[in-house]
Amino acid sequence: AGETLKYKISYGRKNKKLGALPAANAQLSIMDTVYNNKPAYFLNASGKTSKLFSLFMKVEHYYSSIIDTIKLNTIQYSMDVKEGKYMKNTQFIFPADSINKQQNSDLLGLGYRLRKTENLQSQIGDTLFFTYHYEDQYYESYMNILGEEIIKTKFGKIKSLKLSPLLEKGRVFKSEKGAFIWVSSDNMRIPLKIELPVLVG
Repeated sequence: AGETLKYKISYGRKNKKLGALPAANAQLSIMDTVYNNKPAYFLNASGKTSKLFSLFMKVEHYYSSIIDTIKLNTIQYSMDVKEGKYMKNTQFIFPADSINKQQNSDLLGLGYRLRKTENLQSQIGDTLFFTYHYEDQYYESYMNILGEEIIKTKFGKIKSLKLSPLLEKGRVFKSEKGAFIWVSSDNMRIPLKIELPVLVG
């Protein structure tokens, strides 16, 4: 609780002639809360395109989740998505009798649960399988643990683990593969860098 992570988002490939364009900013935060008289975590994520990039494609995403502090199961979550003319608002509460029987996760809660996965270094080459709820559906998915890398950040060179998650091809992603996530190799598993093959327009 109390952690806040801020990110800069760019669009395009750095090795192309025009390079990557500054496109948006995003933020993740977590704080203590109480739900049904029990301690819980409140997760919040937001992302918004810059004024310049909004002239081409205006995007605003807001996510929030309440998860329990023991198993990190999602109790409820909400999403407010605006992408150009597309708008979607979702609110979902998991059934009370399912909270302790299975691993309930939305995308935001899932990210924090995966950060708590132990011994990832010893699982290099393996695959993590998981289930998450998104827009009234449950999805089976997985993430490959590719290996360790040293990446450059504004804080200097940081040892990281490179992961590759399966994506849902469709309105947002143009391919199921090609996404990469770099997280710090320490126990915090802080997401340092993400590359996604997205569709815009």
